[in-house]
Amino acid sequence: MMQRALRLKPFYDTFIFEARAHFNSENRTRCGNLRKGVREPYFLQEGNRLEESDWEAIQALHDILLNFELVIKSLQGDSQSREKQRSLGEEAIDQIHGASWEILDAYEFLLDGLETAKGIVAGLPEGDHLVVNVNNAWKKLDSYYAKVGESPLIYAAAVLNPGKRWDAFDGWKALRLSTNKFTNFKKQRRDVSGQTSASLSPCASPAATEPDEFELWEHDHAAGDKHVEDPRLYWHKRRQKYPRLSRMALDLHTVLPMSAEVERLFSVTGHMVVPLRNRLHADTLSLCQTIRSWYHAGVIQDLDPMLKWTGNMIPDVEESED
Repeated sequence: MMQRALRLKPFYDTFIFEARAHFNSENRTRCGNLRKGVREPYFLQEGNRLEESDWEAIQALHDILLNFELVIKSLQGDSQSREKQRSLGEEAIDQIHGASWEILDAYEFLLDGLETAKGIVAGLPEGDHLVVNVNNAWKKLDSYYAKVGESPLIYAAAVLNPGKRWDAFDGWKALRLSTNKFTNFKKQRRDVSGQTSASLSPCASPAATEPDEFELWEHDHAAGDKHVEDPRLYWHKRRQKYPRLSRMALDLHTVLPMSAEVERLFSVTGHMVVPLRNRLHADTLSLCQTIRSWYHAGVIQDLDPMLKWTGNMIPDVEESED
């Protein structure tokens, strides 16, 4: 609604002028008085008109909410790489929406945006209530950000991104780092690794004699690691060199940050069970949707036409002429 209001802002004064002229011609006498029983509409009254300060407040709120819209739309994706044309004549770029390694960046982006918004709304006329709203939003978002430390999956996904590694945590606020379980684990890992009690076992376990794949990978820096856009492809290429670590990284990076795609899949699966086809087994539904997902992700190149469902759940089969 705010976006539409800002788009129509250049026409607002013209609309008010024409609406007032039409109202006066229909409801005022020759002396300029309102006819008996007629009231002026609220949007034409002076106290209810949008002034320049009101437009500034709308613009500020629009910019704040736009950050949240961008983040939500990005994290609600299906984690598939798709080409996006930037502008006419420019080369298309690959974008991945719904990536687990982007969650921390999303929190930082939103928190920084709210911190910037504090100074903007504080300078607005009668912006005291907006300052309170922005502060409350920042506190609520920061409380959720603090709970991210309870999920090592999010931090592990960021660390196993070759473009970030442990650099993702450099420069963070000391308070957040001190309460971060995963960061504390990083500081203590080398101290406790390799320490085994002689009373527990007279000989070293097979796992202790094998090289730590994560430590080997920490010292494996290639020239193009900083520019890796899809960590899943990176780890897939290194599955022979780091078999266990690559499997762990792929498991982490294929977890969707939001359940939007899963909920969409539930809806699509529900449309497969109709009154005329209500005895499909759960295994059959699961198999059909899995194959369909592989096809749309590019894992398989060919698919039976009966499984190529479109948005209106009609099989994508071309009717042949008799």
